[in-house]
Amino acid sequence: MGTQIIKPTNLTELMEFSQALAKSGLVPNDYQGKPNNIVVALQWGSEIGLAPMQALQNISVINGRAAVWGDSMLALVTSHKDFAGIQETFEGETAVCIVKRMLKTGELQETRGEFSIDMAKKAGLWGRKGPWTSYPNRMLQMRARGFALRDAFPDALKGSMSVEEVNDTPPQETPPHTEADKVVNIGDVGSSAKEIVKAVKEADKPSNDAEQLGQGEVVVSPTEQEVSETEASEIMLHIPRCAPESFADMEGYCKRYYALQQAVVDSTKIEPRDKMTKLRELEEQNIKTLESDPKGVELLDRRIKLNKYLGAAEHHQDESATAMKECLGEANE
Repeated sequence: MGTQIIKPTNLTELMEFSQALAKSGLVPNDYQGKPNNIVVALQWGSEIGLAPMQALQNISVINGRAAVWGDSMLALVTSHKDFAGIQETFEGETAVCIVKRMLKTGELQETRGEFSIDMAKKAGLWGRKGPWTSYPNRMLQMRARGFALRDAFPDALKGSMSVEEVNDTPPQETPPHTEADKVVNIGDVGSSAKEIVKAVKEADKPSNDAEQLGQGEVVVSPTEQEVSETEASEIMLHIPRCAPESFADMEGYCKRYYALQQAVVDSTKIEPRDKMTKLRELEEQNIKTLESDPKGVELLDRRIKLNKYLGAAEHHQDESATAMKECLGEANE
């Protein structure tokens, strides 16, 4: 009986459960009286492997976006089967985080994230009232950790940002609604996957520009992925901010995915750090399909190697095509 209460099995139960929690004193203050925020936290928690009550304790909804506390992000990654270690240090005025992951090939991959006082100043964070004044080193550490953890373990974090990062991001201005705008109220939608997907699609306006990969806040409904993968005969390639593309076989799928990866890397309009983010978001939306095929696994490994190249480019090291081929192991081809 208790299990049925804390583990809703459909949308109606989820709404009722969230409304009950919102009226109780057993949830953090941020969730009291806010059942819709609880729905977001519970759904996001289920995606990253948190039980309902764990999700409420470790996830905050800030400016409409679910975020995970920095220490919780670390806990999720350290419990991953491929986690091989983490080092957090300071190099002068720069916080550095190195996360180690054991690849399927047996290679140990090290992903470096860093955040310096100079970077904090440029972002308008250094000296800001609050934790940046009280605990500046801790905030630098959380930023460096967030970069490294997301780049090394996108499959574990599903694009999660830390609470510390989201708190530092000013809320986006919401344009006034027009008659054409549609707001999806999940309480008004039936519990079937088809109904949820239909409501989301009606409110969404995708773009076909590959340069838009990763622009804005992108959340692909896991329900939509589930429906497309089980009911459609084609293999679906999900592209951030664009309509999904369908392929008859994995060969065509992988060629297109490779082309998207390369388009991001070759772009002259995107900074290296943003390129890494776009590649990660593309991977997150296609992780199940990629992991199901050897060619897809090669593309996963390729993204990690591209990260190494882009990380060097970010630090103004060699950005040439030869350097990229060396990182990919293609120098002699």
